[in-house]
Amino acid sequence: EYTYRNGYADIIYAWDVVNEACDESQPDGLRNSYWYQIIGPDYLYYCFLYAREAEVLYSNQYASLYGLNPETDDLSSIQPKLFYNDYNEWVVSRSPDGDGTIYGDGLIDGIGMQGHLDDTQNIEQYMTALEKYDAAVDEIHITELDVGCTGSDANAEFYQAKFYYDFFARLIEEVKGGVNLTSVTIWGLTDDASWRTDVNPLLFNGDLSKKPAFEAMV
Repeated sequence: EYTYRNGYADIIYAWDVVNEACDESQPDGLRNSYWYQIIGPDYLYYCFLYAREAEVLYSNQYASLYGLNPETDDLSSIQPKLFYNDYNEWVVSRSPDGDGTIYGDGLIDGIGMQGHLDDTQNIEQYMTALEKYDAAVDEIHITELDVGCTGSDANAEFYQAKFYYDFFARLIEEVKGGVNLTSVTIWGLTDDASWRTDVNPLLFNGDLSKKPAFEAMV
C-alpha cells in the first residue's frame, strides 16, 4: 500500500515475490527457510495469492492518484508483474499447473532466471530452459548474469569474451524468435567487487577499464 499511496505504482514494474525457494539437496526440492518451517510448502502459493490480491485492491483504491478510473480504465499500468526468481533454473523441472497452484491460478507473470555461469556452460541447455519458461509465463528476466573464467592463462579473458558474445547472440535469436525476454541484469560492475572475485566474471577490471568481454557483449 505504501508504494501505491506514495506514487510508485507506475514506476515499480515488477515484484520479486519469492526468491530462491528451491534447494535441490532437500527431498522435496524446497529450501528449509523460516517461511517453510512455520507455514509449510503452501507459503509459496500464499505469497503470490496475497501479492496479487494486494495489487488488485490497491490499484483500484488509488487509481485516481494515477489519473485512472477503476470503473472504466485498464489498471495494468499500476499492477506490477509478479515474478519468481531463482538460480540453476536451467535444471529445474516444470511445476504442476492445475487449479490451486501458483501457475494454474494465474498468480505468476514472470520468471527471473539467474545466470551465474562460467565459460564452459552449455548455452543450449540454458536456452532450452528459457524457451520452456517463456511458454509458461508472460515475461522472462535474466536477473544475475556473470560468467566466470575457468582458465588462468593468457587466453582466459578471450574465452570469457567468446562466451559473452555467443550467449548474447543466442539471446537475440531467442527474442527474434518470439521469446519475451525483457531484461538482462549483469550481477556487478568490476571483478574486484564481485561475489565471485576468484573467477573474474564481470565486464570491467577493478580500475574500471573495460575487458574484452565488454566489447564482445556490445
